[in-house]
Order: sequence, then C-alpha cells, then structure tokens
Amino acid sequence: MISKQILILSVFSFCSMFCFAQNAVFDNNGEKVILLKDNSLINPGIILFKTDSNLYFSPFTDDNFYKIALTLIDGNVDCEELNSSKFSSYLLKFVKQSQAGITLSILGTAGSVLMPFVVNNVAILVVPPVISLTGFIIWAASYSHLKKYGIIESAIEYK
Repeated sequence: MISKQILILSVFSFCSMFCFAQNAVFDNNGEKVILLKDNSLINPGIILFKTDSNLYFSPFTDDNFYKIALTLIDGNVDCEELNSSKFSSYLLKFVKQSQAGITLSILGTAGSVLMPFVVNNVAILVVPPVISLTGFIIWAASYSHLKKYGIIESAIEYK
C-alpha cells in the first residue's frame, strides 16, 4: 500500500515539474516582472486581471492602467481571468448584484420596523439590522463590476 502512494506521489511530482506551462511572471531582485517573447521585461506593479486577449496591469510609477496582448507574453500569467470584455456583461452583473443587495437592505429595514411588535426576544431583534448591513455591503460591492469594465475601457496599450 505504501509503495502505491509513493509511486503516485512520484508521478505527480514529475508532472508538476515538467508538464505544466511556464509562468511568465517571476521575481527579479525582489520585483515582479513579466517576460515578453522578445526577451524584454515589464515591471507590471500590480497585475489586475486578464481577458481572452489582453493582460491588464497598473505600474507603481503612475496611476494609469495598461494592457498588453497575451500573444506578446512568453508563458502564462496566473491571475483573475475575466470571461468577457463587453459592457453589457458587466452591467448585467452589476444590476443583479445591486438588486440583491438593495432587496436585502429593504427586507432588513422592514424587519427592523415590524419585529419589535411581533417578538420580544432581544437576540432575534438583532437579525434585521444584520440583514440590512449585509445588503448594503453586497450593494456596495456590486460597483466592482463597473470598475473592472472602466479599467478595460480606459487601459492604454503598452508599448
């Protein structure tokens, strides 16, 4: 039984060393850099995400967002991958999440108004404000979808 486990561990180790794609982002004297196919390096600062065709990043040197075609990068970049770069997709995600947040906020507020007349237990009276706060957090987080599209739309082509 032990030898079977050692064999499986050995095969997994071998595959992890030789079978997976090379990561294009590596450490160069404490800085993250992206290796391009022409052997030049980019200091991305913060890698934000990638779409099917571009990688988006923001260098520490300025406040702009940049994009570079994935075909120019030598290897793979591990980061959040977005499925679409269309405005309608991000708008729909924003609408769905903000509706859920606003609905929870309304239910929490209604519960805060109605619960004191129905229940005398103090522990249960804490639930509606928590629901309302959760709804607010979900609603506020929904704006991240619009921010991502804003980054995609305003990104400058890296040269």
